[in-house]
Amino acid sequence: MTTRSIISAKFGDQIVSTYLHNGGEEQVNNLLLDFYQTEDEVKELLGEGDLSSLAETPEACDAYHKRGEAWENIKPVITKHLNGLRPKLDRGLGSHFHFDGAAWTYNGRPLKRTYGG
Repeated sequence: MTTRSIISAKFGDQIVSTYLHNGGEEQVNNLLLDFYQTEDEVKELLGEGDLSSLAETPEACDAYHKRGEAWENIKPVITKHLNGLRPKLDRGLGSHFHFDGAAWTYNGRPLKRTYGG
């Protein structure tokens, strides 16, 4: 099943977020847990802006800027609080993956691997 999601992370006193269009919940869970475990890795991922799909490295992700879309329209969003993401989540982007600097959560619950790897 494909899911539209928000991926966010807390860096200091800011929340940085981006949109992810494609990827099943299981696929996204596992990619985040396997390949994006440090603050630097997550910063690099979010620095790609909005994504069509997630991959093992930011360079391999299908980011909209690589398709020539205007950076102003797809750049990461910076807010002070997670509730700043509420309008996006209320528009049907019900999946929210968040990195707090140490661990990932999915819709507010600890993110767990969904395969035995």
